[in-house]
Amino acid sequence: MQKSVLVSISVLYIFVIVSSYTIAFAESTTVLLGKPMYLDGEVITISGIVSGYKTYPVSIDILDPTGDSINTFPILPDYWSNYELSVETGGSMWKYDGEYTVIVSHASIPSSEIKTFEYFHTVPSPKPRDAGNLGEEHAQAKLSVQVYNDLFNFTDAQFQKQSPWIRFEDGETVHRYASGVPLGFLFNTLVRILLA
Repeated sequence: MQKSVLVSISVLYIFVIVSSYTIAFAESTTVLLGKPMYLDGEVITISGIVSGYKTYPVSIDILDPTGDSINTFPILPDYWSNYELSVETGGSMWKYDGEYTVIVSHASIPSSEIKTFEYFHTVPSPKPRDAGNLGEEHAQAKLSVQVYNDLFNFTDAQFQKQSPWIRFEDGETVHRYASGVPLGFLFNTLVRILLA
């Protein structure tokens, strides 16, 4: 009799331990990234909430597009189970443009949480493409620019800005007063003037 009671208590004890282990690992965590894309020198904020084991550290690993680890950060959650990490992009470990992976692991989650973001080195200014030259003499051209179905009206004062070699005389005609300027460079300059 004592033996069967002892076996029953042992089975009950094992059941309670297994149940609590399953419940503990069925809990979840939340992982948030500040934004989906970052440039060189920007700060990535990785934050979240764990639902248990707040005295255990959260492990945050950042992988580059080839799968190599940039760094692994252990972060202790605060009293309210929140965690936050700020990492500045750039440097020798941030070699590649593309999709980077954040892997967050904690005792409260059965498998790691995975988030991704895009990283790009500082985007260089586009070089104008040579579309030919207007020639050495004074040249003029009628301009009608349509961007996403919006027609730019060059009679508006906001579009009649000047540079050392571009001038709008009548609001519709652009006059070029420099020689050997590629048409591509002229167009790119006009676009920058319009968007300024």
